[in-house]
Amino acid sequence: ALAQELGDRAAQAHALWALQNAELYSAGDTGQIVAYGQEALALARELGLKELIAHALINLSWPFGAQKQLKQSREELIEAQSIWRELGNLQKLAEAYRFMLIINHQAGDHRNMLIDAQNLTDLGASIGSRLDEVEALGWLAFTYIRQGRFSQALNYIDQYGVYAETLGH
Repeated sequence: ALAQELGDRAAQAHALWALQNAELYSAGDTGQIVAYGQEALALARELGLKELIAHALINLSWPFGAQKQLKQSREELIEAQSIWRELGNLQKLAEAYRFMLIINHQAGDHRNMLIDAQNLTDLGASIGSRLDEVEALGWLAFTYIRQGRFSQALNYIDQYGVYAETLGH
């Protein structure tokens, strides 16, 4: 409210995003998560705040995914991925890929799971994130099991085990 009274629209957009985060990470009301997120997103778009746009989009993907609005969730994530790629923020791009894998899993979209898991593997290797590599290997193994391609799944499970041990799992 203070940012709005002061006419600081950028601060207002960030405050709305903070409220979206508070609702999201406190298992708050899904409708409120979406409302705050859409308000923050509209202001961020108007002001050209690309990083904030991407943050709000990722946060919006969660309630849409939880409500099985998978097409909407994917659209939010695809746009966020594009922004993170443009900004060169590879860690946030990896996060968007991790979230996309969950949405693809919910949709039973094995083809895109394989593509996105490989992208996450490559990205994880390029930024030195073993966690991303391990998570991608797990999704690859899971997808191949769902497809009945057990020898390929076992290969990824073996790799997963080796990587997971290096992370203390």
